[in-house]
Amino acid sequence: MALRPIQHNIEEILKCEDQFGLSTGISGIDEAINGLRPANLIMIGAYVGAGKTSLAVAKIISVAKEVPSAMFSLEMSVNQIVDRAIYNKAQINYHSGKAGRLDKSDEADLKEATNYIKGLKDIYIDEVARTMYPSWILAKEEKEDSIEQAFKRYYDAGCRAFYFDYVQLIGYGFKSESETLRLKAITGKLHQMAVEYQVPIICLAQLKKGDEESNKQEPSISSIRDSGYLLADSDIILLLHRPSYFTPKEEIDMFSQHSEDAYVICCKNRNGPLGKIPVKFQGWNMSWRGVSGGGI
Repeated sequence: MALRPIQHNIEEILKCEDQFGLSTGISGIDEAINGLRPANLIMIGAYVGAGKTSLAVAKIISVAKEVPSAMFSLEMSVNQIVDRAIYNKAQINYHSGKAGRLDKSDEADLKEATNYIKGLKDIYIDEVARTMYPSWILAKEEKEDSIEQAFKRYYDAGCRAFYFDYVQLIGYGFKSESETLRLKAITGKLHQMAVEYQVPIICLAQLKKGDEESNKQEPSISSIRDSGYLLADSDIILLLHRPSYFTPKEEIDMFSQHSEDAYVICCKNRNGPLGKIPVKFQGWNMSWRGVSGGGI
């Protein structure tokens, strides 16, 4: 087999390195990580209920302007995810909608947002029960219900960005000595798939239960449950920090339309800078936005 001149290979590599990835819809995140790039495994960590799925939904809608996407949802139903996307895009108070407190203008905005989402590239949401994951990730023989087969099916359908919500819920059919080793096998396989298919894989991760009670400082990599191998296998790790998350829930007015200051902490970035990205979180419609606008 004839080899190509090395200069040609270097030119291709440099061209690839200069390419900007798919936009997340939030300019600060895009600038920090150069967009969602092929072959990257991107972890997004947050406490329970802090908004990690909301940020993933925002990314999905933004990416779907350019390419089809697929999401493996192990926690939320398809209806819940689509619901969030519509209210997010319409900028309508989700709680008011569910309480039947919308006026005609709100209803028109929701209809417009629904039509907008219908007009995007295909979005595939695979709603998966935890008990349906016997040996999906590392099955040695092919199975109809394997993640690898579903992944390839969506890739063949044109999907070029993949989401998992969330990594600690991905089952593993083989007996493992510990939770840490189970996650090592899973994250290693996800990274391998990102490289093999040359697509970004965005995987949500839950922070340690109880950390939000005992330590109200901003999260760090060590806050991620069984973080060792997640750190090793991930190309990018983003942690969500909402100082007001620690406000007693009974003091929060769910019908107010307040935007709170928050940060996306970039604590691992294989080919870029580290630090805090200031953002806004809107709990009333579960959306994340840039400090100077942006969002879906």
